[in-house]
Amino acid sequence: MKRTLVFLFLVLLFPIGLLIQPQVQAVSRITQSLNDSPTFSWSKSYSFEHGSFAVAAQVPMGFSFRGLPNKIMPGESFSVNIGTGFGTGATFTVGGASFSLDPVIPAFQQYAREVDLRPVAKLALYAVSDLANVIEPGTGLIIGTASDLVLSNTELYLINQLIVDIEPSGPISTSITSFDAWSGRSQTFSVKVNPTAQRGQTASLAFMYRYVLTLHIDFADKLYESELVGRIFKKIASVLKLPWEPSLGFNLPTSQPSISSKVIIPDFTISASTSTINIMQGNSGDVTVSLSPIDEFDSTVSLQAVGLPACCFATFSSASVVPPGLSTMTLSTTPSAPVGSYTLSIVGQGGGKTHQTSVILQVNPTPTPTPTPTPTPSKAPLPGGCLVATATYGSELSPEVQFLREFRDQEVMQTSAGRGFMRVFNAWYYSFSPSIAKIIAENPLVQAVFRILLYPLMGILHLSAATYSLLGFNSELAVLMAGLVASALIGAVYFSPLPLILLLACWKRKQTLIVLDGKPLAIAWTETLASIVVGEALSLPNLLTLGTSTFVLVTLSLSALAVGTRIFQMLKSVIDLRSSGSR
Repeated sequence: MKRTLVFLFLVLLFPIGLLIQPQVQAVSRITQSLNDSPTFSWSKSYSFEHGSFAVAAQVPMGFSFRGLPNKIMPGESFSVNIGTGFGTGATFTVGGASFSLDPVIPAFQQYAREVDLRPVAKLALYAVSDLANVIEPGTGLIIGTASDLVLSNTELYLINQLIVDIEPSGPISTSITSFDAWSGRSQTFSVKVNPTAQRGQTASLAFMYRYVLTLHIDFADKLYESELVGRIFKKIASVLKLPWEPSLGFNLPTSQPSISSKVIIPDFTISASTSTINIMQGNSGDVTVSLSPIDEFDSTVSLQAVGLPACCFATFSSASVVPPGLSTMTLSTTPSAPVGSYTLSIVGQGGGKTHQTSVILQVNPTPTPTPTPTPTPSKAPLPGGCLVATATYGSELSPEVQFLREFRDQEVMQTSAGRGFMRVFNAWYYSFSPSIAKIIAENPLVQAVFRILLYPLMGILHLSAATYSLLGFNSELAVLMAGLVASALIGAVYFSPLPLILLLACWKRKQTLIVLDGKPLAIAWTETLASIVVGEALSLPNLLTLGTSTFVLVTLSLSALAVGTRIFQMLKSVIDLRSSGSR
């Protein structure tokens, strides 16, 4: 008895509601990368009195982009990265003479706005000499004789600016529209998919380069003061109006790299093998339910039948299916099922999606039997309507009724022990529930009273369902423990007043403590548990039916007796304390 009370206490500590997280779509996607190696080329010629000053440049670069998957879904956002880099092989040409820029590549790779060309001494000296020749012929040779003075007092560098324009198309947008390579080697930005994007649309990002290169030339005062070359540089300065910064223009490579993604919307379809099924009273029929995935939908879809008439019952061979898959829905009717045509909805829910398909159930009357030998009657299928709950809550689509139906169909009825108990329970329940349900439905006051009465029962059954989920790795053990929790708490809440009233009446009449003996019930409880174990092991449905029904009744009685006795002892102690205090 004490162990039973301890177990009940631990069960009451278990949370009634279990938070069920929606299953996340595990769509197979590839994070795409884009790498490009554009070579930027410039060629420019500037005319002077005695000739042209021609320059040309080539700068190879690397471009990378990463982060956009090949499949996207509406409303998603992605963090992506864009970057640039420099390689070797850059050249600068003056007057037809080409020079390697590898000595100054580190300046490019450090993204210097101004790349000094003087480390390439021959280039710098040749550029100044060639410029002097086109302004005043023959002066280039003189400049060559003062190379050290010229190099140390000449400013010769390239001014860089590379802009990468980002051009989205389709149902996406970007947090930036351009990227300045000289503000950093890489930059992270976001790509957002429009919430209204449609399945099958293509979204793409295109990248356009704009590389502007400017040459800078200027001279220090020492060159103007030099006896050897001062006159020449004064002539150059008067012509060029220093500092001279001719633009080589901007360069657009012929290639325009791009990357694209396809919009997908994971979903599923549901269909039935027939649109109409005819079943006679007391018989059953099957409907095959098909689930098909769209766009890699891989969530579990739970199935339920809505719109069943009274005395009709639906079970699924698989109450949960991952598309693509099938489940057989068996519709059963009792001999008293009302004749008529009913539209049933087979509802599938999963992955944040809900779809349904309709089946018309035609219940036909049982034909008048002919005088032939009576065949062995087949087992009547179990009723399926929650009549009292439906009348109390006003609709079979109410959350309370749907919970009761799902708990019964998808959990209890999927086990041998559960089916055994439900055979006895339904025989008892449907012997009186139709008349009570009629009274409840016709009287709002009675309906309100029953809502109050059923409130603790709904909480108990939610706790029972949570216990089943906790032990879901073994459905037979789970349904047994769920039944134990439900019957123990129902006994404690609804039936403990009976032994309490009996104890109070006997104590008041005899003035002695009456203790009800629970040992016979405890022995009976152990025997019923053993019969359930044997019935499960040997697959004996009749033994399971007897064992489970008796197990529930004995558990209910033990719980009611334990709680009623405990309350009586507490009340008696309070009364005894008050009596001794008054003396």
